[in-house]
Amino acid sequence: MTRIAILAALAACGGRDLGPSGPADRTPRLQLLQCAPAAVGPILADDGVSFGGLTKTEILEMKRAAKLPRVVIGTPNLASGLESSMYGRVLRRQLDKLRGCYDRELVTNPLLAARLEVTFTVAMDGGVSNVSVPAATPTTFAACLSRVILAAKFPSRVSGGSTRVSYPLTFDHGAPGVPPSEPVVALDPEAASPEPWSPYAEGGLPPEPNGAAVARLTERAVRSKLEALAGCFAGAAPTGSLRAMLALSDGRVRRARIGGLGDPASESCIAKLLVGLEVKADEAEIACDLSRGDAQRWRVSPASYEVITTTPTAISHRGRTLELGATEPDPLPGNRTYLIVVGRDTPGTVLEAAISWAFEGDATLVALQGEGAPAFVGVARSTYALGDPHDDVDAVDVSLEVDRTQLAACVRVDAESAPLADAKAVRRLLAGVAERCKRTRCASTVGLKLEGGGTVGALAEVVDALRHAGFARVLIGGGIGCRSVRD
Repeated sequence: MTRIAILAALAACGGRDLGPSGPADRTPRLQLLQCAPAAVGPILADDGVSFGGLTKTEILEMKRAAKLPRVVIGTPNLASGLESSMYGRVLRRQLDKLRGCYDRELVTNPLLAARLEVTFTVAMDGGVSNVSVPAATPTTFAACLSRVILAAKFPSRVSGGSTRVSYPLTFDHGAPGVPPSEPVVALDPEAASPEPWSPYAEGGLPPEPNGAAVARLTERAVRSKLEALAGCFAGAAPTGSLRAMLALSDGRVRRARIGGLGDPASESCIAKLLVGLEVKADEAEIACDLSRGDAQRWRVSPASYEVITTTPTAISHRGRTLELGATEPDPLPGNRTYLIVVGRDTPGTVLEAAISWAFEGDATLVALQGEGAPAFVGVARSTYALGDPHDDVDAVDVSLEVDRTQLAACVRVDAESAPLADAKAVRRLLAGVAERCKRTRCASTVGLKLEGGGTVGALAEVVDALRHAGFARVLIGGGIGCRSVRD
């Protein structure tokens, strides 16, 4: 990739706004920058936080003691004349992947136990579509189960047409005294709302080993549709960067989460054109970066999220306002994605209160309010973001802290700092951290803490500098900070 394309891709990943480089382009051109395997979102290792009465360390100890979670595949309900044992054999081949979804969910929801009626359609060629998971299922768990079942391949048939199959699945965590919950009614897939966009993988699982090859195939397929995709923009349609998160299964794009322009109409149009696109590959999730005109910060459309707004002294959600310093509020509901909209002058105490309020959600995004749709800053601490980081156990933690005047960086026990007012010094500091991580196996997620005296504007500049230094996974509100540097 050329240097220009690399800089454009960095900007698409939330870098600074890029000013025009020449006369205004009357007809901004839609460009495909690159496609790559979708990265797992920022995740930090166990910090002792308790979920359902168990810390993540205790969960791991429970597994080591052979109290392993189990997944039981029941007897399917399907059209008469079809061989149920054949369906069972195929689904049992997916057992390890189904158990992987469950193990992953137990990290943040350790007492989850359920009997789920999962429904899907099997075509005559054996392909799977229209997977339906009950509405009460945690969002990330449901998304992972859907991906696994969509990847299943049943034997083809010469007659009978497509058939709808309902399959009971039982998930038991192995902890004594907690029976699985009662069965719940399956949700009609047509009534299900789409997953909110984020620039990271939907299921929270690492890319498949053949991800790079699948990304190249996807890039060619998307490039062939650029002219049609450009038709999604007309008149005063926005310019900037967007990212298409494409879930592939059985040779086609099955789902598309589009975001970054903050314009629901054009993003929905692109999603409709990409769903069904032929990519001769098995299950994978691919992230494709595009830009229309100059690359800019990603923008987020609030309509898809549970929105928390802020003032210098308060936070609000759905008409409920909490003044700082009041009684600790009950946490907002889980199983949803929150968007915290902040101003550049928002103090760290306000952002921390908002993150804590939304902590039990599946994910939390932070965005800067300005003209048009809010500008994406990054992903914040949540139950989902504190768990298995997919790192080696001896990986070195990287933790940063932004206060009123300086940035502090800690790599293991070594700490350095730089004044926030000196952008070059900040970049040198982070470049040095990146260089050290080339020699030392560092954790894949950087924890970034905003002290009460710091502002969100300063934090956003540090996030930009981190991305330019090569750190793609940054967790806002995560990590332990670097207090020893300041003391």
